[in-house]
Amino acid sequence: MTATRDASEVPTVGWMLGASAWMVTTAIPGPAAAWLGFIVIGLVGRMPRWLFTGIGLGVLAVISQMSFWGPWESTVNGVVYLGGMVLALIANPAWLRALWARRVAAGRARTDARARSGGSSSRRRSRGGAGASASSAADNRAAKAKAEKDAAAEKDEARRLADRAGASTGSYFAAAPADDSSREPVDVNTADTRLLSTLPGVTRSRARSLVRQRERNGGFASLDAFATAAGLQPHELVRLRAAATCSPPPRGPRRFGRQVDY
Repeated sequence: MTATRDASEVPTVGWMLGASAWMVTTAIPGPAAAWLGFIVIGLVGRMPRWLFTGIGLGVLAVISQMSFWGPWESTVNGVVYLGGMVLALIANPAWLRALWARRVAAGRARTDARARSGGSSSRRRSRGGAGASASSAADNRAAKAKAEKDAAAEKDEARRLADRAGASTGSYFAAAPADDSSREPVDVNTADTRLLSTLPGVTRSRARSLVRQRERNGGFASLDAFATAAGLQPHELVRLRAAATCSPPPRGPRRFGRQVDY
């Protein structure tokens, strides 16, 4: 809480005098009007104790005016009158605190409402500017992505047409360079890592892995098995058939065992 706010939350003397004006009803000679001020502060300040006090003083004011008091009537009226003034002096501080607390709470609520309203307006303005720039950037990204997608689609279409042409003719030369026509087919069951890496879709690291797999399994049963082990695509398999061959894998050592006739 700032010093300015603390100063604004201290009641002034003028305000306290104005809020204490209800005590005038207890200063009117006689007990006839004392109850009225307590009724007012009990209702406005939501203080049931002083509301019931006002009701009690009203009942005492009526009783003190009855004739059966005889010579004691003036004494009873004076006691009720002085009692109302004393009770007013006791009730007034609580009344001032309750009234001032309500006023401060209302002021804070108005200040917070204005602050929220101003903050919302600022956020809307900043959000509007940020939204416009974000929308422009998003449009640029969308246009760039569309152009890249179109270029990739064109490349894929050209590759499919070339693969289809090579598959329909059954010739590797429809999709392979002309200088590969004199090269001997590579035997995938006998070639080393360097030769395997020259095959379509086979990198050097994949060729080393294929050699280890070939040694572990005793060779490849066919080009299709080799292509599956190498993870080749269908169009790469078409080119592989013209660039490689697969000799029968060597037979393992003959195992002798007991033969049982049934």
